[in-house]
Amino acid sequence: MTLMHSDVAPATSHPSQHPPDDERLAFLRCLLADRSWTPDVLQRARLQQVLAALRTPGLGPLDEGLWMLLADETARYLDFRRQQSLERLLH
Repeated sequence: MTLMHSDVAPATSHPSQHPPDDERLAFLRCLLADRSWTPDVLQRARLQQVLAALRTPGLGPLDEGLWMLLADETARYLDFRRQQSLERLLH
C-alpha cells in the first residue's frame, strides 16, 4: 500500500546545502563540551569535524556517513540526558 500526501513536498536538495541554524550548532557544541558525555576518541574527533564543517561556509558538503554519525550521536546524547534527569528525580 502506498501513502500519498499532496501537502508534503519532496526533498529537492541535499541537507548540506542549507546552513544549519545557530540552535543546532549550539547543541553540538554543548554535546562536545559536556564532560559527563564521553563518546570514544574517534567519535569525538569526527563530531568535531562535523562542527568545523558546519561552521565553515564553503568547506564542502558533509558526506552521508557524517550526517548519520551526527544523527546517531544526537539520539544517544538525548537518551543519556533523559536518563540523567530521571536518575536525579529518583534521588
